Amino acid sequence: MVAIVTGGAGAGIGQGITRVLCQRKWSLLIVDRDQQRMNALKNELNESENQVETLVDDITLPQTAESAVNKALQQFGRLDGLVNNAGIGLCKPLGDVTDEEFDGLLDADLRSAFRFTRAALPALIKSKGAIVSVGSVHATASIRGYAPYAAAKAGLQALMRGTAIDYGPLGVRANTVNPGLVMSPQSEALIRSFHPDPHQWVTDYTSRKQLLPTLVSAEQVGETIAWLLSPQACSITGQAITIDGGTSVMLYERESLLP
Repeated sequence: MVAIVTGGAGAGIGQGITRVLCQRKWSLLIVDRDQQRMNALKNELNESENQVETLVDDITLPQTAESAVNKALQQFGRLDGLVNNAGIGLCKPLGDVTDEEFDGLLDADLRSAFRFTRAALPALIKSKGAIVSVGSVHATASIRGYAPYAAAKAGLQALMRGTAIDYGPLGVRANTVNPGLVMSPQSEALIRSFHPDPHQWVTDYTSRKQLLPTLVSAEQVGETIAWLLSPQACSITGQAITIDGGTSVMLYERESLLP
């Protein structure tokens, strides 16, 4: 089985997805801008007899998606899965967001997924393959400062739902995974911008904001994506699966639920 993973070398969910799919014996093409990080990950995984190829490119460029699909087909001869993982964050009040910031967010988080999905569809129709896009809990409920980001992730969820409707009759499945807080260097830097001790903040967060007391890991997100790509999920399409430790099902903080 062969898949493309955008942002597959990212030090967080990206690497979590890549590692889990390699454990499941998928052959992968990872698309990322960080050549050093990709080379290190490729060398590590290929030492374990995995087949991992890389494409150093910017996912927001119009030609990157076609280049990635062509390389995957040339290298592996088929394509069975696409994971639209790459993206960027933005935390800023809506009134302070510039046109350039908004356009950059949409390019990275929504338009790139559209282009990769469009480019991959002919091969996925042939293989009866599957697409999984990495969204966010912000797609359905959000907090201050995330309006443009939430809009992009809500659009991504709708894009996958529409793809499922259009191409289900041809055997292609499309789903979204919406993670809650997953620690990564990017998450830690964001937390550090408003709290001096990110690890203490995370401890407080999980005790108050999650039903489950441990933070969601990148590998857990990867496990869900691997399952959605697999034949075991052959009847699952057009869905959005939330992985957030129970945060989004509470009306109030966890202490409010206690007697």
